[in-house]
Amino acid sequence: MTRVFFNQNIISPYRLPLFEELNQDYEVSVWFHRKSEEREWEAELEDYSFDHKILGNLKISPLTLNPGFFWKLLREDFDIYFVNENPSTFLQSFAILTVAKLKRKPVVIWSETVDTEKSRELPENTLKKLLVKSWRGFKDAYRRVLFRFSERFVAFSQMAEQFLKRRGVPKEKIDNQIQVMPEELLPEPEDYKLNEKYSGKKMILSLGYLEERKGVQDLIEAFQRIEDEDYRLVIAGKGPYEEELKDQSGGNDQIEFAGYLSEQEKANYFDAADLFVLPTHHDPWGLVVNESLNYGTPAITTEAAGAKEILDDEKIFSPGSVQELRELLEKEFEAEEEPDPEEGIIGIRKALEKLTR
Repeated sequence: MTRVFFNQNIISPYRLPLFEELNQDYEVSVWFHRKSEEREWEAELEDYSFDHKILGNLKISPLTLNPGFFWKLLREDFDIYFVNENPSTFLQSFAILTVAKLKRKPVVIWSETVDTEKSRELPENTLKKLLVKSWRGFKDAYRRVLFRFSERFVAFSQMAEQFLKRRGVPKEKIDNQIQVMPEELLPEPEDYKLNEKYSGKKMILSLGYLEERKGVQDLIEAFQRIEDEDYRLVIAGKGPYEEELKDQSGGNDQIEFAGYLSEQEKANYFDAADLFVLPTHHDPWGLVVNESLNYGTPAITTEAAGAKEILDDEKIFSPGSVQELRELLEKEFEAEEEPDPEEGIIGIRKALEKLTR
């Protein structure tokens, strides 16, 4: 059986079923560079049969180092190497590239990186601006080398494909797929008291990691411009921007902060909501949109989210445009069709098939 290697910067629960599915047809091995310290995700690796390692690591922001990674990899024997091109693990990426070339095995780049206006912003402070420009220059150089010596590419959205093409990757080397949220990670709603609580109200839900780039501040401003006592806004999640958002809401009793939600609690809130909003300024995808559609809750998002490609055009607005968002909040939405989970690995399957013919 073909042995396939994947490297992942952190353990993301929604990726694990993907690797498990691929493991039915290939011998999959996934090496995680570290656990996620920033996100309150729960991941039970023992529930999966694919081979995996959580590597010893040192975190030196923005880099993750795994001492001995090259020699560990050199002792293994894989047929195809998938590289997550995240710059935080650039040393590991070059190690994978080097080992693959020494063993004359193909390399596939796994990319979900996208270009947005937010990703081009620069800080006002001169020193910080210089550091950001230097880091971006390094990332561009790193990707040029990595892309040049890779055989195929898997783009996780249309925006990710455009990112690759702008950096010189030929279209014929790119296999596309969309991001999906595995159904087994989405429990059935069971708390119908929430439905009673918001009965007769227009409940708008926003859920995610609370940081500035997620754009929840735009949603609060747009919501506060709606003069209708039947509207309710529920903001769920935790993060470094939470206090600023609470200050902005100004004690508005139509705005509720629900805090961090378990998977079951998320299901209950999605089921109770009339509309889900991801007002992001920069998001390679935005799986919360998939989750919302799974529960039959209409969703809207911005041009800066990869997930826009599974929504109709009229449900997409410009990032940072409070007026556009306010107009959308006052409309009715119909549920979208949830993407087939198999689409979440179709690009990887295409790349593997082309390399194992």
